[in-house]
Amino acid sequence: MKFLYILIMSSLILAGCSSTNQAAPSKELNQEGDVSQNPEITKEYPFLTGAHFEGDEKGFLIKDFAITYDKDKNEIVFNNIYTFGDKSRQYLLSGDHDYYIYVSIPERLTTYFTETETDPVKGPSLVEGENAQYQVELRASLKNGISNQIIESILKEPLGFSITVYEDPEYPAKRIIGVYDFHE
Repeated sequence: MKFLYILIMSSLILAGCSSTNQAAPSKELNQEGDVSQNPEITKEYPFLTGAHFEGDEKGFLIKDFAITYDKDKNEIVFNNIYTFGDKSRQYLLSGDHDYYIYVSIPERLTTYFTETETDPVKGPSLVEGENAQYQVELRASLKNGISNQIIESILKEPLGFSITVYEDPEYPAKRIIGVYDFHE
């Protein structure tokens, strides 16, 4: 009798595990798949993921990454101009897909900032056209008492900052590490 009980409970647990283990999107940045040729990806991933950038070297390009200092607010301002590639742009245009962008502060500079990332900013609505460019401004507050020399060094050597685009905050879709080194 005890054996039968264990057998039934084991079967129920296994059945429950297999039904809850649906194809959840991987949190990895570079996921397999081609959205334009595989409509199952749009069903499997109901939001923007790395699969929408896979195999598209122009999937998310930073055209300009300018850093300035707002003395009145004691903030570093990141002005970003970017484009989307065909797959990611078509996916974002295909439905009600808002996307967000934030900048991560390099570890070597985090002691000067109040947070390690900027607040995410909703990206502007996309338009048809493969050469369309978009712009967002992101801000990161500095701690009080940071010297002008440190601020100048951040502005003159903006190395190590990363930029991330996503639709669902749990799943970063595309991250460019060292964005200043990679902008065009």
